[in-house]
Amino acid sequence: MMVSRGLFGWSPPHMQPLTPVSEVSEPPESPSPYMESGVEAVQVDNEGPVDDVEEIEPPPAAVPFSRLFACADGLDWVLMVVGALAAAAHGMALVVYLHFFGRAINLLNSQSHGDVLFHKFKEHALYIIYIAAGVFVAGWIEVSCWILTGERQTAVIRSKYVQVLLNQDMSFFDTYGNNGDIVSQVLSDVLLIQSALSEKVGNYIHNMATFFGGLVIGLINCWQIALLTLGTGPFIVAAGGISNIFLHRLAENIQDAYAEAASIAEQAIAYVRTLYAFTNETLAKYSYATSLQATLRYGILISLVQGLGLGFTYGLAICSCALQLWVGRVLISHGKANGGEIITALFAVF
Repeated sequence: MMVSRGLFGWSPPHMQPLTPVSEVSEPPESPSPYMESGVEAVQVDNEGPVDDVEEIEPPPAAVPFSRLFACADGLDWVLMVVGALAAAAHGMALVVYLHFFGRAINLLNSQSHGDVLFHKFKEHALYIIYIAAGVFVAGWIEVSCWILTGERQTAVIRSKYVQVLLNQDMSFFDTYGNNGDIVSQVLSDVLLIQSALSEKVGNYIHNMATFFGGLVIGLINCWQIALLTLGTGPFIVAAGGISNIFLHRLAENIQDAYAEAASIAEQAIAYVRTLYAFTNETLAKYSYATSLQATLRYGILISLVQGLGLGFTYGLAICSCALQLWVGRVLISHGKANGGEIITALFAVF
């Protein structure tokens, strides 16, 4: 019988395919070579008590955010306060720069003479240089303080862990402490805590300062453009969020398809003697290839959803910018705003 090749090397033969192997189905039983012919298998009655299924322990409850700084002393709190102020200043620097950049744009439309205009441009350029120097200093202080306090607090956590470990009874080391699983688990947890203290907290304060500072600067310069940006922002966020939801579901489906294909391959290898005895190699290959066809479909859908989501997100962002610039033109024509204020409000909130 000739078998034509398909996308994955095999196409369905002219016979009934194998039933897809699920996670709960059992592989076929192969005849035992040790059982003599004519001897019937004796069924053993299992009348013994069935052990109760062990109950799965619920995951531990999440601790509050304040417990992250449980091992901080006075110096650590000073470092965190200084690092928080530096992170806030670092985040505000961008929107302050946009404010002076908008004022520099307004100078292009001024009626000042050459020397006066040059002096004003020089003054605004110096302001931007001062902001850049402040960003350098604030960024260095932010990173240094949070990394230093993260190292200090994680060192205290490690020392307390060693004290608790040394206070255990000898039976603990015979049962649980005889390998390196506990040590590796604690080290990984400590690294996560150190990453949160040294990086995540500072970045959170930095980004929140940028958001609220941009909102304030946008409302000061042109509140109409700022409110319009806030009104169109949820549509952009919704487009990205919906695409991420579909991508997450498709990723779960493709993982299930790969798991099913792996289960088929595992059972075929485990019962390869029975497979060759009944000459079902072609059917096993066809069943494995059929299960992989689902991964191809899910991969195409993931590419399609990712492209559409990215296109809708950037398309809505560009349409929002176009709408804001059109409203800004109307405001400028009526004398309610100028070009620098429109640009500042647009980029500060967007």
